[in-house]
Amino acid sequence: AAGATALTGRGLSSNVRRCEQPKRCSMSGIKENIDAWYKYVKADVKPMEEDPEIRAGREAEDLLKNIVDEHYQFRNCHSFSSKRVYNPAVGHKNEIDLIIITEKKLYTLECKNWGGHLKKEGDKWVQYKRQPDRSYRTIEHDDVVLKNDSKLDVLLNFLRSNGISIARGDCSQKVILMNNNLAIDSEEIYNHPDVIPPDRLNSYLGRQETRLKPYERFFSSIISILLDDESSGKIIDGLFKKLGGKSHKELVKAVSQLPTWDKIKLYGTKILSGDVRRSDNNIFKSSYGIPFQKVKRIRVRITRSKGVFLVKSLLSIGRPIALDLYDFQGNYIKGIEGHPDGVVKFQPAGQRESIDIPIFQIEEILYGKYT
Repeated sequence: AAGATALTGRGLSSNVRRCEQPKRCSMSGIKENIDAWYKYVKADVKPMEEDPEIRAGREAEDLLKNIVDEHYQFRNCHSFSSKRVYNPAVGHKNEIDLIIITEKKLYTLECKNWGGHLKKEGDKWVQYKRQPDRSYRTIEHDDVVLKNDSKLDVLLNFLRSNGISIARGDCSQKVILMNNNLAIDSEEIYNHPDVIPPDRLNSYLGRQETRLKPYERFFSSIISILLDDESSGKIIDGLFKKLGGKSHKELVKAVSQLPTWDKIKLYGTKILSGDVRRSDNNIFKSSYGIPFQKVKRIRVRITRSKGVFLVKSLLSIGRPIALDLYDFQGNYIKGIEGHPDGVVKFQPAGQRESIDIPIFQIEEILYGKYT
């Protein structure tokens, strides 16, 4: 009803007058619009809803995403989030949630937003989550400390291949358990020197200035924990020399230039991380005049109501499929028309094969950082 009201108002009469001008509203243009509507109806796109477990975990990811492609500094330390390093052993890139470089140490950090109960059973970390029927769902995870330790080795190999040699003793890794609703039932996990449990993180969060943004408070807290550990005598190697010596600036620069993931937000709540194959991206009705090197984000606007979509197509109101382009500073570049047959070829993180995602299923494309 709201759509019908809008279409009978002044906006409709304005567009009717526009259609009386042949150069701006040809029959071929209306035919193309109706064709786009028909293809959308035939596609019968349904919202893609995210698994609740993954969506909860993305809360931590969204916190880190606030400073993706940014260089955050605090107390003479450098922090970078969601960086990717190629791991030849598995044939794809490992993602490191957070890399922090202090004056004395290089850290890789894995952030988990798990809830429920956590126990160590054999070589697994087992998470128990209460379900609505009061039963428990069991989720097995590989030992996160060991897994993150291997990511540190991959990062060091990358740095060495770029002429930056750092001793393993000058590096460390930490696992940050962020969720206040997580009960750690194994002392082996809670007391592990490379694990930062929720209560320790919260004690530092409470000391930060309230005027700081959430991600600033988070990173300030993590850096403060690491620096306090350094000053407490837990770090002996490299205590009286700067990490990397004269190469410290090159180290910071090399980590800064590491790539981050592309992300595609689907219609609904599901978000995919991976690589957009730009050369195979044919979602544009015309690519003429698009400054691709400046595009950071593409917002896809489609009228999801099939009836309104048809009316707008018949009256040639706007673009049936509109693509809004934004640059790396978040500034609007231009709006163009999308192709109804367009697909994005996308390689999900951790998978060797690419998939095709039709334009009708996409709400937003966010390009990561590439070296």
